[in-house]
Amino acid sequence: MFSNRAGSHIRCQDETFSKYDYYTFSPTPICEISIKFDDELCSLLSNAQRLLGLLEGSCRHISGIENINTLIMKKEASTSCIIDDTIKFSYLDLFIPLKHKADKIAPVLNCIKALEHGIGELNRMQLTNKVIFSAHEILMAHKRDLELIGDVRKKQIIIGDNIVSVSGMPTYNPPESGELIVGMLDIQKFIGRIDTMDILIKAALLHYQLEVVHPFESGNGKIGRILTLMYLFKTGILTNGFLPISEFFEAHKIEYFDRIKAVHNLGEYEQWIKFFLKALIVSANTSLKRIENILQLREENSEKIKANISSARDEKYLLEAYKYTEKNVAFNVSSLADGLGISYNTAAKIVQIFTDLGILKLDKKRSKFYLYNDFLKANEIII
Repeated sequence: MFSNRAGSHIRCQDETFSKYDYYTFSPTPICEISIKFDDELCSLLSNAQRLLGLLEGSCRHISGIENINTLIMKKEASTSCIIDDTIKFSYLDLFIPLKHKADKIAPVLNCIKALEHGIGELNRMQLTNKVIFSAHEILMAHKRDLELIGDVRKKQIIIGDNIVSVSGMPTYNPPESGELIVGMLDIQKFIGRIDTMDILIKAALLHYQLEVVHPFESGNGKIGRILTLMYLFKTGILTNGFLPISEFFEAHKIEYFDRIKAVHNLGEYEQWIKFFLKALIVSANTSLKRIENILQLREENSEKIKANISSARDEKYLLEAYKYTEKNVAFNVSSLADGLGISYNTAAKIVQIFTDLGILKLDKKRSKFYLYNDFLKANEIII
């Protein structure tokens, strides 16, 4: 039933940890993995390359694309948290943080910060374990007092059935802590290796390998998804667009975990890669659709605003305010005044104009805050 292609199960005995024998999994070094191509894999790879190229081309000349990507990034990080954690939150809390909810939404906010940090670091340095560890430290900052963060774990993690005498079958548990440095150095070498393997295939293998090495006490799934995006940015596959890849994984959560299990149990790398490529294809289409929705919304609102311009001064303030609205999504009059360097009364007038035009809506739960709700809906974020 089990295959040794992806690694081997090792029977362990450690009475200080468990009174029962248990198995750990020692993965095949990622630098030693070779992939068998068939027509389906080649077709999926070609389609993924085409759509990612289309996404990049579409985003290259779009004004304010960074505002769109920031919103997509926030939803990506939030969805990544939902996959692994039983956490409930309102997206509104991400845009208008409240002090009494800080602890509740800390895992989500930290995931957003970790993703932003990881991608931002690539502008000045190579993608190495140092970047991965620093992203993990930010990701798990809310657990700083409970566990080791920003470094490989020092204790064994049990995920599967650890009682050998009962099951008699090897189930997946991560490698022992002594293997983690070697496993992470192997990943770092694979990232920097110049070879003929396609970047998207390498991204799929990286995602899997970090999951199975399981270097941290917790947060491995989220870091694996962050690593995927960091690698695509570092290799130039993404420079202007952004992929909400976690949304696909969440929608296909059972298959997502089953495909990973099938690799370390049966050596089915190719089936995992096909699933991963489908995630890229759907995610690229999703981004293209949302960008189209936003551009249409921008055009409609620009026409509304232009129809209400009565002077050059109004035009300057209103168009700048609309850019601010896209960037901030949720704000009050004082924030708009400070952001644009205008008086409170002028900012209040602009907010009233935008409210009358249906661009902004007063939030009923947080009085004095206004939402650009249609912009959120265009990104399929429901408040």
